[in-house]
Amino acid sequence: MARSTWDSEREAAIIAAKQGGDVLAQWAGRFTTKTKGLNDLVTEADVAVQERISDTLLRKFPGDDFLGEEGSGDETKLNGSRRWIVDPIDGTTNFIHAFPFYCISIALEVDGELVVGVIYDPNRKECYSAAKGQGATCNASRLQVSSSSRLADSLINIGLRADTETSPEAMQAFVRVSGKSRSVRRLGSAALGTAYVAAGRLDAFVSHVIQPWDIAAGVVLVREAGGRVTNLRASQYNLYTRNILVSNGLIHEELGREC
Repeated sequence: MARSTWDSEREAAIIAAKQGGDVLAQWAGRFTTKTKGLNDLVTEADVAVQERISDTLLRKFPGDDFLGEEGSGDETKLNGSRRWIVDPIDGTTNFIHAFPFYCISIALEVDGELVVGVIYDPNRKECYSAAKGQGATCNASRLQVSSSSRLADSLINIGLRADTETSPEAMQAFVRVSGKSRSVRRLGSAALGTAYVAAGRLDAFVSHVIQPWDIAAGVVLVREAGGRVTNLRASQYNLYTRNILVSNGLIHEELGREC
């Protein structure tokens, strides 16, 4: 990978994410809900936002591949060296219930490496962005992970699937970490949870079952904000890993032993 800066791609992703936010606002209160699986929901808004983002990015970068949650692309196949990875609404259940914790997530993968990440929170008008080697920001403010060095002093976000019976280890970890940390949250948006780790609002995010579009942008943000990203066995994370541990780095090993 020869490029050292990704300014053009980062700016394009910011524009696309904010355009997606505008589309999302147009659908507020007038969508219908469909079920893809147990509490795995989708609305017309998810599809409309993804279409707008895809159109914006692929017009500017027509040779790029595209992987979206709503049925675009194959996560196991990369046509070419560059791929945009998009979750049009990360936190669809929250969106459906007008619970204001959801976001738009866009990442760029080049030669198997995540190099750009943008997460846009349309409720707070906060746009988190990062590019490899360029640091991470929220709007105009530089991001830095927290300085908590003990699990006992830390606020943790653990993601839980609706069908917790298929992932009992996640529920067990939730209980264990609740007893050893300051507190644990289940927020309903992995992307926004990782953005909060990058911003120092949370000290860590953990998920035992995760999809590439849930986490790709957040991985870039956390790394560029000084944090650490691995799988739950403390091995290097990649997009085909189905679990993840994201932290400020200082509590990583201690938290990992509980998960």
